[in-house]
Amino acid sequence: MFNSCESAHGMKYAIPFICGALMCVNDTHAQWHLASSEAVGNYSSVFLGMASRSGLRSGWEAIPDNAEDRSSELMLLTTVLVPIAGDITESPTFAIGMETSYANKRLTENGQDLARSGIGDVAFLAKYGFTIYEESESEQSPFKARVDLIGKMKVPTAESDETDAQGIHVPHHLKLGSGSTDYAFGFAFLTETQKWFMIHGHALYWLNTTAHEHKVGNNLSYELAFMLAALPIDAEPVGTFLPYVGLKGMHSARDEMNGVKMKSSGGDVVALSIGLQSLWNYVEGIGTFLLFDASYQLPVMQRVNGVQMGYSSAFNAGVRVYVK
Repeated sequence: MFNSCESAHGMKYAIPFICGALMCVNDTHAQWHLASSEAVGNYSSVFLGMASRSGLRSGWEAIPDNAEDRSSELMLLTTVLVPIAGDITESPTFAIGMETSYANKRLTENGQDLARSGIGDVAFLAKYGFTIYEESESEQSPFKARVDLIGKMKVPTAESDETDAQGIHVPHHLKLGSGSTDYAFGFAFLTETQKWFMIHGHALYWLNTTAHEHKVGNNLSYELAFMLAALPIDAEPVGTFLPYVGLKGMHSARDEMNGVKMKSSGGDVVALSIGLQSLWNYVEGIGTFLLFDASYQLPVMQRVNGVQMGYSSAFNAGVRVYVK
């Protein structure tokens, strides 16, 4: 799925190039597992995410004795940011980049098993970052924070209106693209209240447009995580482990078909997120920081409009390279 990656080295920072043609899926199901939460700083990353839906629900409640319908998705997500001004150690910074992914989707509906895999839509993004407060040599502050403002545009590069041999449209949960040009804006932040305690969060709102008379509902994804630095390694490169716990969620508006809102679409889900990061500083020849991340999300509260499949668990694992 990937070609080999190369790096171009400049006087100030290295720009990693991830080669190949991988695309970013952007529908409500794909965005739920949030394969790569919005990170702070300029970085490249590769993440593997697994999410599933199963069991019918109505409103806040599950419908008993009916778990026949289910869908799952395995996504390989790639993000590349190229620094235009500044780097992760400076303020302010500006970077542009692209998100891509390869997805394998499966759906069981009315006793029939269907599967589809391939590349989907592409999302271009820009980030403007700044430090709210930075410690000085003369004064040690108990608090500092970094914030990134995020903008994205998804373009419809994947097949979104495919039909089978009988002319029947591919079910929504199997589509690799939405067919629409969509826009998103939001922010991510990281605060450090002590050397060993940090708070991370992000929020991203998607404005979706209409394609093939169908409009995916606008949605807001968000996250708040509490991180604790543990087991620092006193060596070069300097490493540490960051266990964390937090909440991830998404609110989705109803889809529209021919301008009419679809009753059984949209809703809310909030999940408990438990994870572990391993951060390595000053990795020569790779980047300023190397971050390994693995997390598991378990829904603790969900509400659907009409009757839909409920959200199940999700698992993500991957690596980020923060560039200088």
